[in-house]
Amino acid sequence: MSSFIEIPWDALPEETLTSVVEEFVNREGTDYGDVEVSMSGKVEQVIQGIKGKQYVIIFDEEMQCCQITERSHWEREKDK
Repeated sequence: MSSFIEIPWDALPEETLTSVVEEFVNREGTDYGDVEVSMSGKVEQVIQGIKGKQYVIIFDEEMQCCQITERSHWEREKDK
């Protein structure tokens, strides 16, 4: 079973935070319907969601990678 650690966004240098979010946006993709959103716009939306505590950055120790997930999902999972 994987072991996850929450990474506070403000503990990361700004360029590292941006890189983590860019990788997430590229990997996950997003559906904005008929509205075209630039990569930088998507990244900014996710960063604002992290700073606004809608999302959290978690580190998977087993897989040695970062993930971004909704805070509510993270709270439910870590309480199991």
